Amino acid sequence: MIRYRVSLSEQRVVTVSLDSDDPDKHATIELEGHPSDVAQVRHMLDFSNGIDGRLIEERTTPVDLDVAMHGKWLRDYAERLEGEEILARYVRRPAL
Repeated sequence: MIRYRVSLSEQRVVTVSLDSDDPDKHATIELEGHPSDVAQVRHMLDFSNGIDGRLIEERTTPVDLDVAMHGKWLRDYAERLEGEEILARYVRRPAL
């Protein structure tokens, strides 16, 4: 599991998680928080890119989600809460 806290303000917090223990395994992004805050974070994710410029979709990988969370739309709001060990196992494979 990889999990982030997205703090839009002190009282407006969304938890973003992905239930995948493999850095390259797709899973569905789960967002928890007030519905309007969740919609705002989902909107930011819709415009975010993962590794190699892939757009973030409802199902993504831990590596792509981490890149998106450190991208221009979310980097000022996101903090990783867990999942460092998953990302540490990532091995970049050359594109075919």
